[in-house]
Amino acid sequence: MENIVITIDRQLGSGGREIGKRLAEKLNVGFYDKEIIAIAADKTGIDDQLMKAYDEKPVSGFLYSIGINPLLAGKQGLSLEMRAYLTQVNTIKSVAEKGSCVIVGRSADYILAGHPKLLRVFITADLEYRALRLTNLYNCDKKTAISTIKRTDKERSAFYNYHTNQKWGEAMYYDLCLNSSKIGIEECVQLIYNVALTW
Repeated sequence: MENIVITIDRQLGSGGREIGKRLAEKLNVGFYDKEIIAIAADKTGIDDQLMKAYDEKPVSGFLYSIGINPLLAGKQGLSLEMRAYLTQVNTIKSVAEKGSCVIVGRSADYILAGHPKLLRVFITADLEYRALRLTNLYNCDKKTAISTIKRTDKERSAFYNYHTNQKWGEAMYYDLCLNSSKIGIEECVQLIYNVALTW
């Protein structure tokens, strides 16, 4: 298999991370999710916890209001959140250059748009299914699970939409969109694996 990069965007509770991890193991390639943060923090010296605080979160309201694009902000000096984002961009490009891998979230599909073997995947699921997964994973009640899902998806959407000028979760920006609550986690892994082999 040639150097292929599979990016996975996902709704919270859809199992996107689990699908990505299992897929990477099945393909015997690198897997990157939170690992991107650790590598980026190590490269910049920015505290790991600070990097996590900015991870897949929208930029500040002030930056939204004046329309600063993080890629153009260098002349005015970069804020910590812009430095964190740009470091993640460079880290994502670096791991993709090293060899085949699966990258979860962080607008990697957009960042790697020029990659010749890029497979962009979006994982969705019904709200009830997602809430049940969260209650089981984090031992929380359904109300807390649903509010966490809504808040996290809103943050991911705002982060993605701002940095890409595309709409998070819109089918036209992905090569494969799967509903894990209808198909099942293992079946999603197998479907993506089959596509990857012929991509």
